[in-house]
Amino acid sequence: MSEDIPRLLEQAAAARADGKRADSDQLYRRILAEDERHHESWHGLALNGLARDRYDVAVAMADKAIAIRDDVAAYHATRGAAFEKLGRLETAAASYRRALAITPDDAKLHAALGLVYAYQGKVPEAINALTQAAALDPNNPQTCYNLGFACEKAGRHDEAIAHYEQTLKLEPHSADAWMSLGKMLFAVNRLEESLTATDRALALKPGFTDAWNNRGTALFQLDRPAEALASYDRAVALSPANALALINRGNALVRLGRCPEALAHFQRAQALAPDFPEAHWAESLCRLRMNDLPKGWEKYETRWLVKPEMARAFTSPRWLGAEDLAGKSILLHGEQGFGDCIHFCRYVPMVAGRGAKVVLEVPRELTRLMASLQGVAEIRTQGEALPETDFHCPLGSLPLAFRTGPETIPASVPYLRPPMHVAAAWRERLAGLPRPRIGLNWIAGARHWGELHRSMPAETLAPLLDCGATLVSLQQHYRREDSAWLAANPAVHDFGGEITDFADTAAIAAEMDLVISVDTAVAHLAGALALPVWILLSYIGDWRWREDCGDTPWYPTARLYRQEKIADWAGVIARVAAELKRGLP
Repeated sequence: MSEDIPRLLEQAAAARADGKRADSDQLYRRILAEDERHHESWHGLALNGLARDRYDVAVAMADKAIAIRDDVAAYHATRGAAFEKLGRLETAAASYRRALAITPDDAKLHAALGLVYAYQGKVPEAINALTQAAALDPNNPQTCYNLGFACEKAGRHDEAIAHYEQTLKLEPHSADAWMSLGKMLFAVNRLEESLTATDRALALKPGFTDAWNNRGTALFQLDRPAEALASYDRAVALSPANALALINRGNALVRLGRCPEALAHFQRAQALAPDFPEAHWAESLCRLRMNDLPKGWEKYETRWLVKPEMARAFTSPRWLGAEDLAGKSILLHGEQGFGDCIHFCRYVPMVAGRGAKVVLEVPRELTRLMASLQGVAEIRTQGEALPETDFHCPLGSLPLAFRTGPETIPASVPYLRPPMHVAAAWRERLAGLPRPRIGLNWIAGARHWGELHRSMPAETLAPLLDCGATLVSLQQHYRREDSAWLAANPAVHDFGGEITDFADTAAIAAEMDLVISVDTAVAHLAGALALPVWILLSYIGDWRWREDCGDTPWYPTARLYRQEKIADWAGVIARVAAELKRGLP
C-alpha cells in the first residue's frame, strides 16, 4: 500500500466530516486509483452517497466494500440504511441482521432494525429488537421513543405511555414525545392528561399541526366543541391542505349545530384527498342529519372503508335493491350496535315482501327478540354457521336498497314484540308494582364512541324520584357510581341481575306506562315496541333525531328532549320532571 494512502484516507474522512462531499469523493477515488480493493474508501463513498440522498450510489458503493470485506458490520449497516431510504425494507432488515451477526451488542443496530420492523408492520419483531437496544443503551431517548412507537402500533397503549414517559425523563423538551404521550393518553380515555401533554408539546413547538389537531380531538371528546374548533382552526391555518384537520373541524361545527358549514369542510377534504374515506363518512352523517336522506344513504356505504374490520366476506352478492328477490334467499345481518340493529330491522318485512326467504343474523342479545319480527324465515346468532343464500345485505344498507327519503320512512309500529312466555313471566313478576310506572335508562352503551356525551350521572335523575310514579331501571349493567346511587335510592326498582337479553328488557318495558331513556338501544327498543318513550338527547344528538325537532319520523310514539346547553343534563331532567307533574302522556 502506498504510504500516501493513510494520509489521503485521513483527509477524505475529514472532508466528509466537514460536509465537503465532493472533495471527500475525489480523495477516496485517488486512493482507489492506486488500490481498487481498498474497502474503506468504497465505504466512504457509500457514506457520502447516503448523505447526499443518492441511495442507489450508496448501495453500490457499500456492495463494493462488502465484496472485499464481508465481516465489517458498518458496511452492512450503511447498506441497510440506504435500502431503508429506498423503501426496500426487507432488504434493509436483512442487512441490519447481517451487521448484528458480526457485532451483536451494537445498540444502534438493534434500534435501526427495530424501526425497520415497525415500518414493515412486524410489530412483535420491532418491539423485541428495540427492547434489546434499550437494554444495551437504556439512556437513549430515541430508542425509548421508538419503543413507545412500536408498542403504540401493537395497541399496547399502557406500555407505549410508559416508554414515552421514560423518553421525556431523558429528553424533557421533546415536542414529539409530548405529542405522542398525549395521543396515547387519549387512547386510554385519560382525556385531561392527554390535553396537558399536548399543550406541553405546543409550548415547545407552536407550529405543530398534528398537536393542534390532537388537542382539538381531546377537547371534542371532553364535550368542549367551541374550544376544539379553535384548536382545529390553528391546525387548518398551519396546514390548509390537511384533510384530517378539515374533517375534524367539520365535526366540531356539526357538534355546534352548524351543519352547512361542516358539509363544506367535508367536501373540501374530499377534493384534497378523494380516497380518504373518513371525509365521505362524515358527509354521510351530516347529510342524514340535514334530512338529505338519498345522498346520505349513498355515502353511508363508506362505513366499510372507515372500519374495514366490520366488512365480512360472503360468497353471495350484496343486494342493494336492484335484483328481483322473488323465490330467492337473502341473509340480512347486523353490523353495528344493538340500537342500530333494532332501528334498521324495520326493513326486514319489506324484504320478505319482495318474495325473499329471509335469514336474519343478529347478536345473541337480540336473537329471542328478533324472532317476533315479521318476515323472518330463519334466525341465526352471530358466530353460528350460516346457510348459503342467493344474496346478502347488511341491515344498515337497507335504507339505501329501498331508496328511503323523508316521505318514505317506514314507521309502522310496533314491529317488535317480546316473546309471549317472557312477557307473561315479567308481567307476573312486576304485578305488585303500583302504577303509573316509568322505566328509566340513563347509560349509553360503552361500545358507542359518544358514550361520554350520551350518558348522564345517575344522581341527575333525582328530581324524578318524587314524580308520583313507580320508577324501574331498565339497565342491565351499571357503572360503579350508578350502583352506589341505586343502593342509596331503593325507590328505583332494579332488575338488572335478572335481565339476560333484550327480550327481557322488552318485556319489562312493555309493563311500563312510559319509558324515559337516553339515546341508546333501549330508546330504539321502546320506539319499536310502540311504547310511549321520551328520548333524552345531548346538545347535538345522533343523525336520526335531526335538529331542533321534538319528535322523529322513525318512531311515532317518541318525544325528544334535547339539551339546551352542552352537557346540561340537569336542564333536560328539570323539563322532564315538570312535564311529569302535568301528567303522563
